[in-house]
Amino acid sequence: MFFISISIRLESIYIFLFFIFTLLFPKSIFSKINLRNILLITLSSSILILTNVLSERVIYNQNEWKEFYKTNQLRHKIQLREPERKLESTYAEIGWDKSTYDLFIRFILIDENEMNSGKLLKILDTNKENQILKFLQNLSITKIINNTKLAFAPWTWVVMLFALIATINLLNAHRTKIKEYISQLVLIVSGIPLLFYYLAASYHLPERISVNLLGGLALILITIGTQYSHISKKSRSILGFFQILILVFGSIFYLQRFQIELKARQDLYLTWRSIGEQQKNSLSEQPNEIKIIGTASSIKSDWQNPYSNFKSLDKRNNTLVLGWHNLSPVWTDGVNRMNFDSIDLYANLMKKNVYWAINKDDSMVIKQYLTTQLVKEISIEDMGSIGYEQYHYYKLSEASPIK
Repeated sequence: MFFISISIRLESIYIFLFFIFTLLFPKSIFSKINLRNILLITLSSSILILTNVLSERVIYNQNEWKEFYKTNQLRHKIQLREPERKLESTYAEIGWDKSTYDLFIRFILIDENEMNSGKLLKILDTNKENQILKFLQNLSITKIINNTKLAFAPWTWVVMLFALIATINLLNAHRTKIKEYISQLVLIVSGIPLLFYYLAASYHLPERISVNLLGGLALILITIGTQYSHISKKSRSILGFFQILILVFGSIFYLQRFQIELKARQDLYLTWRSIGEQQKNSLSEQPNEIKIIGTASSIKSDWQNPYSNFKSLDKRNNTLVLGWHNLSPVWTDGVNRMNFDSIDLYANLMKKNVYWAINKDDSMVIKQYLTTQLVKEISIEDMGSIGYEQYHYYKLSEASPIK
């Protein structure tokens, strides 16, 4: 769990340490910790992490990847975090204008003069703040409760399911282990709202964080429940019938709820797939001479792996997708393949055979950026939907100079 977590997001170390504390602290008080097992787990985790790090160093050791890694790690510390929140009012201090800032927060800034490690370090220096101190200064019971309600509002039924699991575990817990188990539950119930409040104060938390945290919690509750359970003859006769009643009534409700949730999730994926198919047809039906530059949030082809080429939705292979992989060597290969100017990629949008593909709500962002950069009035023409009404092609062209 630790290895997978830090590979996806380094900040998940907070969640991992929280779970480790809730499990081991009561165990250190009420029972004996098996140091041999902990050492074995630590050794195996270290081998996995070391293997991953060494493999990464060998495969992606070129200078281009080093710069991309450095820049991308800095970007991670800014986007969807507190520095990005503050950047909205401080972007002028680092030499940006509003149009450059708008492109950055939409993950489509590809100007190396602005998207580089030096500039991003300046953003962090300008907007840095002691997160722990800020967290402690703003700490209050009311804020913790309100934040917890907001984080788990869509998942109250899952929280209730955990309460059912905890109740069954308590009924079956061995009398010598019940204090340890209750201590762990108290730490979890009190600690998770505190953990979420800290994360919310430092990051923009998407809904999937709540779901993943609940998933991790489910694994822990099931695991420690099996460790502490002790079914005696007495419990079989007295509590058995009572537990069966709880499980039957709980199952009726939760099986219905699972059906609803699974159907909603299935419909969401089917919708994305439908959009992808429509866009695939639309992109592939464009004339061969038409080239398209679009954002990853608008062209539903993939969540692109930046380290390898991917199969484009566009059968003509004349579409360049912008995303968090911008300025990586693979991204550069795509730019070169389409004979675009990589130094000033947006200048390619002024060509007659190049379209800009984006969400309709964000269509004016690139127009404002080019108007500022070229000091010319830019006209933008809607060329129709990309197989789905929310996403359109746009043609940009120069108008008269700004007086």
